[in-house]
Amino acid sequence: MRIKGITLTILTNVWVAIVFGQDLLLEKDIVKIYSEQYEVTERVDTIFNNKPCLTLDGTNQAVAVFKIEDIENVRIEVDIAGEVMPGVGFRVEDIYNFHFVYFRTFLGGTNEAIQYVPLYNGALSWVFYTYPKYEAKAEMEALEWFHAAIELRGNKMKVFVGENSTPQLEVVLDETNISAGNILLRSMFGPSYFANLSIQPLPELEEPPVSSRKSSSSNRDRDLFLTEWEISKQYPRNSENTINLVVEKAITADSWRTINESTHDRINFSKYFDHPHGIVVAKKELSSASTQSKRLNFDFVGKLQIRLNGEIVFNYNKHRFERLAGDTFSIGIDLQEGPNELLFISEGDASLFGEGYNSIGRLQHQNWGFVAKMEPSTTD
Repeated sequence: MRIKGITLTILTNVWVAIVFGQDLLLEKDIVKIYSEQYEVTERVDTIFNNKPCLTLDGTNQAVAVFKIEDIENVRIEVDIAGEVMPGVGFRVEDIYNFHFVYFRTFLGGTNEAIQYVPLYNGALSWVFYTYPKYEAKAEMEALEWFHAAIELRGNKMKVFVGENSTPQLEVVLDETNISAGNILLRSMFGPSYFANLSIQPLPELEEPPVSSRKSSSSNRDRDLFLTEWEISKQYPRNSENTINLVVEKAITADSWRTINESTHDRINFSKYFDHPHGIVVAKKELSSASTQSKRLNFDFVGKLQIRLNGEIVFNYNKHRFERLAGDTFSIGIDLQEGPNELLFISEGDASLFGEGYNSIGRLQHQNWGFVAKMEPSTTD
């Protein structure tokens, strides 16, 4: 065992010496290229604006996955020229689960130029991750080279664009099961070019990881986010599965599982289903010491029906596809003394794209969920 351990350490150190600080794009044996349909495809190298680079056209070559040493604390650097939305994925578990920073080059100079999103089960749930916490301004232009650097230390991320020493975006990463892993490059909705991709290890954090939970405020007692729910399994979206039937199936199946999104308040259903593409029921018990009126503030993506003690109090059967604001909708609800059953019956955005959004070879929801908070009515 001792010999094997020494041998593995030597081999790892040799590997690190070879890759760290050098252009990963030249290490062709550690990269695999996938098409938009999740097919392994050929690599395309070219020269764009006088710079040798890897080309991802967003269709035939959509994703490049680099098999590298699992490093938790690392600085990733790359030169990028993209027509629409090029990006860098890190702590990659698989093609459907990773952290992602992408650049809207056509919106350079705006607050939407940089976007951070954690992908769960293929869902690029960007409407959950909004300015100023997860988006930032940076100067860039479509199909013009710019330099990007991403620093990862524990659950902290910093993003630098250009030669700036001050990060344009600092984020506490959303909680996932991935603390280290591969990296990838991805191009969406058009061609992108990548050059001079390198990684460097960084020292560990001296202080403990920070919490992504917002600090308590004087309004916290009056604006209470509803983050702990029981959710059903997902049911297929079809003409037979009416909302009434889905609720009936969920109640009789008795297969609820508890979730809690207290770290960022949003309920993102895509985290909980390997292939997000159905209808789900979220259930919560509200206990009241007396008969009283409250206000329920909420926002959602896709379709949503809300029931309180079996009565429909809100129904939106169209398709909502906007950034979640938290309090776009507000309704009054009457609580009875004792336990009250609150149901959110939710369908995501798949039908906005026909049979679903194509997420690397499969059709599914891209954004699916809601944010809700309870506050006392003005008469309290």
